[in-house]
Amino acid sequence: MVAEGGAAHGFTAQGRAGQGVAAEGHAAHDIAAPGGGVVRPATGAVVDSAVLEAAARRDRRDAGQRNHDALLALLQAGVDMNKLGSHRGLPVQITLTMSLADLERGAGIATTATGGHVSINEALKMAAGSKPVLAVLDGDGVPLYLGRSRERLATPGQRLALIARDKGCTHPDCDAPAAMCAAHHVVDWAKGGPTDLDNLALVCDHHHAMVNDSECRVREG
Repeated sequence: MVAEGGAAHGFTAQGRAGQGVAAEGHAAHDIAAPGGGVVRPATGAVVDSAVLEAAARRDRRDAGQRNHDALLALLQAGVDMNKLGSHRGLPVQITLTMSLADLERGAGIATTATGGHVSINEALKMAAGSKPVLAVLDGDGVPLYLGRSRERLATPGQRLALIARDKGCTHPDCDAPAAMCAAHHVVDWAKGGPTDLDNLALVCDHHHAMVNDSECRVREG
């Protein structure tokens, strides 16, 4: 339903003007939203309920599936454009770990930084529109060295390698996923410990505050 001049649903020209909607000089269109109420013209230009409804009639997915897939598409677009900021030293991005054997045969399971699992097929679809970063591990699962750093903070490349190696918190009694962990110096930076992979381990925020040379240790590998 389209209401000329904003009379529908109690939206007057004065009310629209207060919301920044043009009320003079041309006709403004208030578009009825599928769930009730109206949307402003700028929103209607992006989400045209009539077009969406016409598309839905040709779609065999139910409403829940369409809403789920629409949300995924919106989030994927934000990730692909690198517009979501950073988290713990890395851009907000999808991080997946999988074996070369599974990748080559196109079957198996990939692990996310939050401990979730997706099929290799889904992982490849997720990577299709992005710029993947490849971390190469040896036969024992140890990432290749990225060189020693004079900086205190782990580089984005080192953090990716830690996610691939440690999977999550390395405290013996913790199963926190990698996305909830920080890069910890096994030998403290203040005591000369280098920012290198053999001196770094993922530790969750809770255990990061506890770990030191005398109190508790992280597990290796």
